[in-house]
Amino acid sequence: MKRSRRNHSALFKAKVALEALKGDRTLAELAQRFELHPNQITEWRRQLLERAVEVFERPGEKPAGPDITAMERKIGQQALELDFSYGPVQSRGPTSFLTVSRAWDCFMVNASHRIRNAANRLCIDDGSSSYSRIG
Repeated sequence: MKRSRRNHSALFKAKVALEALKGDRTLAELAQRFELHPNQITEWRRQLLERAVEVFERPGEKPAGPDITAMERKIGQQALELDFSYGPVQSRGPTSFLTVSRAWDCFMVNASHRIRNAANRLCIDDGSSSYSRIG
């Protein structure tokens, strides 16, 4: 017979997770005592360990993490350095709108590729969900 889905309160989950953290009883004993699957107890224990820091955080305190603005500034600086290192675009023959347009397209593709690579090296999401590799 199939058992209906049960919704457990946060208090019950905390009680089970704390019992699992104590280590006095085996996972199988806890599962039998609380009538749960051992995987469920393990999951609640993992969640408690991951989110225990939140209990002691002050309201409005932002978690320590990388300074995104400094990283973006560094990426921009590196992109500019790379752009200047390539030098001016060499053209053969008279300059037309088409050659300037192609040069600009080439510049934009290369610049975005270099920025993406720098962002990947610094582990920053560039906002695009997917892109194809160039080169």
